[in-house]
Amino acid sequence: MRTILFLLVGTMGLTGLARGQASAADLARSLKHKDRAERLRAANELGKLGAGAAGAASALGAALGDEVPEVRNAAADALGKIGKPAVAVVDKALGDQARQAAAMRAAGNLGPLAVGLLPAVTKPWRSVASDTAIQQCLLAIGEPALPHLIECLKDNAINLQVCQVLSSMGPKAKAAVPALIELLGRTGPRAPEGAAAALGPIGDERAVAALLAAAEPGLTKISATPATITSNAVRSLGEIRAQPDLVVPFLLRVLASERRDFEFVRIQGQALGALEHFDVRKPAVLDALRAFLAAQPGENKGPAERLLEKLSG
Repeated sequence: MRTILFLLVGTMGLTGLARGQASAADLARSLKHKDRAERLRAANELGKLGAGAAGAASALGAALGDEVPEVRNAAADALGKIGKPAVAVVDKALGDQARQAAAMRAAGNLGPLAVGLLPAVTKPWRSVASDTAIQQCLLAIGEPALPHLIECLKDNAINLQVCQVLSSMGPKAKAAVPALIELLGRTGPRAPEGAAAALGPIGDERAVAALLAAAEPGLTKISATPATITSNAVRSLGEIRAQPDLVVPFLLRVLASERRDFEFVRIQGQALGALEHFDVRKPAVLDALRAFLAAQPGENKGPAERLLEKLSG
């Protein structure tokens, strides 16, 4: 009896497997159906099969170029669920401009499995200054992408875009802090401004001294440091919220600067925001805010008044 039951269960398992294989093959053919609804259904059903849809990976790769966005997205999601057998298919699609955006989504869905695809993922940055699909892909891959992104910081053609991704990664990108600090010290506006902006969301206090040094020249001379670098550095100092004994006096100096040009008014606004992050209620801070208000701060009057009221309470 046990033998008969075993054979029956085994036969059912093999039949189920055969049906799954047939289903994947049928669905793969349906990806070429003239009806868009049928193509979308096929892609979604293949996604439900997960690794069992490996035999349809090539058909799904072709569907990344479908004229219907929903079909492209469903195909990308299905490839991500297939896993390792889909890597080569996604790699090929990344080199095809017609399928590239959907392939980025598929690579992101593959997660750490897509680490070997990172050169192909970042290559389009050389022809597309800002591509949301690339950034979303890298963020989806996450920390495993950091070694490649850190290496890309050496490339002046794309390091600003890399900084934007690292900024979005936040504290997970702490491994990139030394490279960003080095980038902050380079000449030229693009690389330092990107590094100054990224270091704040990452939130590592190792960056405080470098950010102070980058912002310092902009306190007195209009052309000494591009305004964006100074502004980004001041904002990041507030986001990091570390070493107040060094940072708060610097922020007060920003408010006391004799510069009155439009760009510096914006920087002083960033300084007010940073001071609010620190929430230091010492008399020196209150006196500095009163002096700032007495100097007719223009558009920063409201924020300064609110901060003074908050810190005086």
